[in-house]
Formats: sequence, C-alpha cells, structure tokens
Amino acid sequence: MNLQKSIPGFLISVLLFYNVASPFSFPDDRIVIAVVDFKNTGQDESYNFLEETISEAIITKLAKGGNFEIVERSRLKEALKEMELGMTGLLDEQTAVEVGRAVGANAILLGSFVSIGNVIRINARLTRRRNEQNNQCRNCARQCRERNF
Repeated sequence: MNLQKSIPGFLISVLLFYNVASPFSFPDDRIVIAVVDFKNTGQDESYNFLEETISEAIITKLAKGGNFEIVERSRLKEALKEMELGMTGLLDEQTAVEVGRAVGANAILLGSFVSIGNVIRINARLTRRRNEQNNQCRNCARQCRERNF
C-alpha cells in the first residue's frame, strides 16, 4: 500500500462524505482552505516525517480537484509564527479560527496522527471560519504495511 497516495485520498473522501468540505457547506462560492501540518502525538519519533508529508499530500489532492483555493504554506507559516504557534502545534478551535482569519481562509484543516503497532490512526478536523462551526471528521485508521514512501 502506498500511504502517500492512500491516506490523503482517504481523508478527503471522508471529509466529502460527511459534507464538511462540500461547496454547499459554505455560504459563498469560494472555499479558501489552509492545511496545517499534522501533529505526531505518539512516542515514536521516527514517524515525525509524516507531520509535513500528510498535509502536503492533502494539499496536492485538494489542489488537483480544483474546488478549493489553497492558502500558500509560506503565508500560513508566517501567520503562525506571528501568532507564536508552530506549523505542527495542535490548535484549538478558537485559535484555528484566528489563524484562518489571518490568512484569509474560510476553512482550516488540522489534525494529528499516532502509530499503534502497524496502524497509523489519523484524526482530522475541518474548522470553518465564517460561523466558527467545527465539523469533526471521523477518526481515520489505515494499516501501515510499509514505511517507505
């Protein structure tokens, strides 16, 4: 299984299935989304490379779909730096809304992951800035058969 392809596709399909990333979920036509690096909440630091890899793969998948305007990572990093937050820091809902406002996004995707045995469990949530409504995505788990990307 190629995790680089399967995890982002799986997450995006879950988001779309639960109608949290659907264009109909937003009152205006333009969906501007910021994707924060996912935080490794496990103790195995050998998986830290996935923090940026997961978010980059999701950004690529979202951009290919053409339904979203993606906030440039450099702009997001600068906003997080100004707010004294890290790209991989876990954000609460209010902080996510503030970050979204700072970069002009009406949605921010953030999450974490943990490796448990041969399973990588990914938790993702999409927070909408307009009405500060948080849409919880189901926890996503994919079996990790290989660690080579």
